[in-house]
Amino acid sequence: MADYEIGYGKPPRSRRFKKGMSGNPKGRPRNKSTPLADYINKTLDTLIEYRQRGRIKVATAGELSLKALVDRAVRGDLVAAELALLVLDRAEHKDKARVNEILVSGWLPDFPGQTAREKTESGAKNSDGASEEWWRRSKS
Repeated sequence: MADYEIGYGKPPRSRRFKKGMSGNPKGRPRNKSTPLADYINKTLDTLIEYRQRGRIKVATAGELSLKALVDRAVRGDLVAAELALLVLDRAEHKDKARVNEILVSGWLPDFPGQTAREKTESGAKNSDGASEEWWRRSKS
């Protein structure tokens, strides 16, 4: 028999958690999103073509709505500025931010065996930009 008291909250030593082992190894399950949230996310992730400075560009509906919100805030709309700052604050403090997949379509190498870095550098030469930054400049 054990030389210590066994009872509620005092399990036998052989059945206690080992040092460094969690009592809940799988952790708390993730929240399941509602059908409405799925629909909103699907709508915000749809691609939209738009024209900027004479060029046709593609962005998601969420990106375009956020850009419109920031443009309104810059023009002096205080409600839009407050909402933009709230969105920024939530994005920075969110524990597990959602990661979108990046879909690359229509990308073909210029020659067999061309790497993504080589394709990026050739694109930078064609646009007179830094090799790592040429694609970012097209968004603004």
